[in-house]
Amino acid sequence: MTPKIRVKAFGIFKHKAQFLFSKHYDTTQQGYFVRPLGGSVEFQEHSQDALVREIQEEIDAVITQPELLQVVEDFFEHRGRAYHDIVFLYQARFVDETLYQQPRINCQELDGTIFQAYWLSLDEIKEKQYRIVPKGLEDILTKLTTG
Repeated sequence: MTPKIRVKAFGIFKHKAQFLFSKHYDTTQQGYFVRPLGGSVEFQEHSQDALVREIQEEIDAVITQPELLQVVEDFFEHRGRAYHDIVFLYQARFVDETLYQQPRINCQELDGTIFQAYWLSLDEIKEKQYRIVPKGLEDILTKLTTG
């Protein structure tokens, strides 16, 4: 497969001192990583629209007030393959306020893959030694927590 640059849109959802993350196991680094919900931007789709669509697809939720925080570039290896991502990071809110009360949210990819998202604080993530992706996101979250 020819390497290519991927464009992603991720949503930062904050409740008190916690953020919503999906958790995944990295066989390359033999440990867990967490990342915000979201996914790929399709051809001729605005990144903000991609975020709205991805959240609707993954957890059947409507978001409001998406605000672009930053764009980051990430190079990494996963499952033996090299990746190069351009990631649009948006802070947003859920219309359905009950999502902030659920400790775990069931998610589903279009291909049927099931996964969970969890509300985690930065302290919990450090304590469990999870890696936060994409690179640079931890600094952004720290500013959101202290600012």
